Amino acid sequence: MTTNGNNFQWLEDTRKEASKHCDPYQYLLDRLYYAEARNEEYKKSLLEHGVTAKKTPAMMERETAERFVSLLSELVNEKNTEKLCDKIADGLRSVFGYDRVGLMLYDENTGKIECVRSLGLPESYIENLHIDPAETDGEKMRNHVARCFSERKSFFITDRFKEKEFNIRMTGNHKVYSTQYAVVPVYGKLKTYGVVTVAVQPDNGYFMSDREIIILEFIAHQIGSALENSILNMKVEKFYKDLSSTFSTIIEERDKCTAGHCGRLIRFAGLVGRKLGLRDAELRELELAASLHDIGKIAISDHLLNKPGKLTRDEYEKIKVHAAKGAEMMMLFEDNKNVIDAVKYHHERWDGQGYPEMKKGKNIPFFARVLNVIDAFDVMINNRPYKKAKTISSARRELKKYSGTQFDPELCKLVLDLTDEEIEDIQRSG
Repeated sequence: MTTNGNNFQWLEDTRKEASKHCDPYQYLLDRLYYAEARNEEYKKSLLEHGVTAKKTPAMMERETAERFVSLLSELVNEKNTEKLCDKIADGLRSVFGYDRVGLMLYDENTGKIECVRSLGLPESYIENLHIDPAETDGEKMRNHVARCFSERKSFFITDRFKEKEFNIRMTGNHKVYSTQYAVVPVYGKLKTYGVVTVAVQPDNGYFMSDREIIILEFIAHQIGSALENSILNMKVEKFYKDLSSTFSTIIEERDKCTAGHCGRLIRFAGLVGRKLGLRDAELRELELAASLHDIGKIAISDHLLNKPGKLTRDEYEKIKVHAAKGAEMMMLFEDNKNVIDAVKYHHERWDGQGYPEMKKGKNIPFFARVLNVIDAFDVMINNRPYKKAKTISSARRELKKYSGTQFDPELCKLVLDLTDEEIEDIQRSG
């Protein structure tokens, strides 16, 4: 708290500096609080180091450290980019007690560093915070952000009281400026993605120290890795959705009477899968299986696929081959066993009277059982050349009638519990 070893001189200098500001009393209070907080931190550090020459000072209290480790685990395991951004901002604030937390990412479309998540700052301020990475000249926060991103270098601002118009206030009791703030780069293996900013106000009992930047840099790098994984995951998700859409189009081009069926089945699979609590990877597999369930029909003649009347026994036997044929076509995707099994066995019955292998009950792969129910239900409520569509209520009765014989009773109940609105929404989308 001293300057040149003279407390009185320091206080006099501070008073003179305060007189230059629009709110000198607030400036003086802030400055005194800041100096006292820093002094207490120094005292604490001296005590920690003074116990024994070999003792390593603790970076965090145990409770904080436990929350910190838990936060890291959540970030690493989160695959959804939107949820990840929320967890970053909420987590940093709750674990460390910062007044303000901001996650700013570079947007290739705008060429600017944009704020994607912010806690503690007015929305009006955030809306205008579009920072050019080349905007590195100056000592404003935006200049530090630009340098942090461009140079991949952290900045820790510990004393802002000498900045011009430090105490200019926003509306209400919120101030744009903070007494302390840190800006650390967010980067992964491939590139720098943006920056994390954290700040505290004078009335916060939390005091940021130099050693804390080590923690922030560590977590920012973990954030970069997590972002990289989530972006890659989004690309994989898009690939699977595009693949599903492509196969659906190919199948429906061959089988004109099922137009819209694959698309609706994908949406049924997504709806049912979420109600089953499937993980994202499992949900993706189920949706892919729904899009590919009839791919074997590519090997069936157009005459049989688009015959307007009822099939003969011999013709029906030829149509039945599509399930096994589809699985053969899918063997190139050998890592997707769940998808292959669903394609092959989605016409098996719970009572063992289905095809191609007359599997029974829970010996039928789970995804195949799901497809068996939703496939049949969608066929019931839509027109085919050989039959008219049933009403939703009539289809429900049919589904209930064959629960436990044709269909897995538990999955059958789940589909029966879908609301008319959910079903009609899928119908409209098809």
